[in-house]
Amino acid sequence: MTHRKLSQTDWIEIIEEAYDDGDAGNNPLDGVDEDTLARLVGRRFFETADRARPRVERAVSKGWLERDEHGRYWLAGSSHAQREDTDEEVTGDVGERVPQTTDEDDDRDEEETDDEDEKVEPEVDVDRALAAMNVACRYYHEQLDRDLAGVDEVEIDTPREYFVEVRGWSDDLIAEKMVGWAPADGEALMVHLHEQGFSREEMLATGLFGENDDGNLYTMWQGRYVIPYIYDGEPVFAISRDSGHPSDWKDGKYDKPLISRDNVPLKEPICGLDSIEESEPTVITEGIADAYTLHEQGISAISPVTTQFSGDAQERLVRVLNDYEIERVYILQDSEEANVARLEGDDPSRITDVLSIEQHGHGIKGAVKTGECLADRGIDVRVGTPPRPCGHKMDVDDYVQEWGGNIRALAASAKPAGYHPAASEEARKNAAREQSRRERNRHEDSDTDSDDRQQSELWDLTLRDVTGFSEGDRLNNPLGHHGSREDYFVIISDELAYEHKYKVAYNALTYILCKAGVRHPSAPEGPLSRREVWEAWKHAKKERYIPTSDPIPWAAIRHVANEHNIGPLFNDYGLDAVVFNATLSRIENEYRYFPTGMSAGAKALI
Repeated sequence: MTHRKLSQTDWIEIIEEAYDDGDAGNNPLDGVDEDTLARLVGRRFFETADRARPRVERAVSKGWLERDEHGRYWLAGSSHAQREDTDEEVTGDVGERVPQTTDEDDDRDEEETDDEDEKVEPEVDVDRALAAMNVACRYYHEQLDRDLAGVDEVEIDTPREYFVEVRGWSDDLIAEKMVGWAPADGEALMVHLHEQGFSREEMLATGLFGENDDGNLYTMWQGRYVIPYIYDGEPVFAISRDSGHPSDWKDGKYDKPLISRDNVPLKEPICGLDSIEESEPTVITEGIADAYTLHEQGISAISPVTTQFSGDAQERLVRVLNDYEIERVYILQDSEEANVARLEGDDPSRITDVLSIEQHGHGIKGAVKTGECLADRGIDVRVGTPPRPCGHKMDVDDYVQEWGGNIRALAASAKPAGYHPAASEEARKNAAREQSRRERNRHEDSDTDSDDRQQSELWDLTLRDVTGFSEGDRLNNPLGHHGSREDYFVIISDELAYEHKYKVAYNALTYILCKAGVRHPSAPEGPLSRREVWEAWKHAKKERYIPTSDPIPWAAIRHVANEHNIGPLFNDYGLDAVVFNATLSRIENEYRYFPTGMSAGAKALI
């Protein structure tokens, strides 16, 4: 199993962060000590400084960092430059270099000092907070077999029974993920951590405890299931779930540690990070249980443990996917019911005057928003949801455990983020533009494999060619008018049109497919299959968008050969002349299309 590697860009950020950490005494003149580097790297990976030291050595071996004879570290190539750059320095009384300052610099330093005084820094370093979190999660795991048979509000006899019988998880997965139980006794965890040598401040630093006005601590979770985030075999964070236990005073179904407080140095990591395999597709799920169920099936899965990645977590996600060279991501979100809200108003004349109906809930919208962000960064993202039997909500865990669903089939049905019905208008437009370019490049490559063939003009058609309309025109949808409004179909450019009622974008090729009846005007998006290339070429010929002498694309020839069981066009030696000739004859005789575009020499060869 692979784990995330730091890039050279990451090390630049870490060195700069070390210089900004005034308490550590590092500066561009003297370099950075190893303890500081290990601490900052460990914070990124939610691991101790000692476990992070090999990453520092790796950066040196990669040539990204340099280490001098005093054990100080520099960005590669910067140490001598820093030491020799004395334009803004003078020598002090004892020979050390002292930066020259001005009155303006003194004022700025005074302002920065005031700002620093206002900051409330955590009293506990991240290593001790992580250690306390680790011990707490292991303690919760040890409570899995507690007897709950006497608690009427809880339907299981032990917490383990919930994970086995309700979740359907194996004993191996339960042990691997260290799932556990927060006992009803509000002081049990506190006593255990104290016995393990953790101070009051270190307990608070986990985010697992609150503090009363009188200064006494209280446990955040009582009578709840606990599901840790595991990284490199160790628990580094956790989330809890309600069980119905009467001692549970939390309102929400799920609850996370209080990491927003100033005295908590921990950050929420990306759940499931160590399941990612380099260059392999990965799945993003909404919930932690969904991700862990996929892990048991050997599928790489990560989760924001909420509806979407946002802010800093989104940037970390992009960096992780780039580091692992992940080219495709499947976001498999919970399927949700439509959001229906009653509207206030007088004298309603239509149902929309009294009801607001949103077909896509916050979860789907969040998933598509994450997908659009990743797509903007060059990552191929597909968004899908499980079916909704009888209209009820279903998540990935339910789909696999209760319905025996095939997760690979679900992934295969997922749509590119820009084609999803919940995608934004701008994302749909961008997707249509990109799809047009991809089709052109893909088929230009295949159509010009042979020097004897010319390029079909199908790939060069514009919306002006196929509609007759120009940029800026607004009109009824030429593919079929619907509704009362008459200016909802807009020609954005020769490359793109947008339909505001269907909320879909068209390029020339998808417009042709809708015109030919191959696709519905409300769902034109997506790459073309070989059959659709054949249908588009036929329709373009029929409507004379392309010349009668236009050569048939290779994808169309392959479709006809396969459709009529003529045989594969290519064998181990290249183009099969017999199959090729038979396919061309079929096209000419049955469809009355003449697939021209080959030179006389090519015809003689085959």
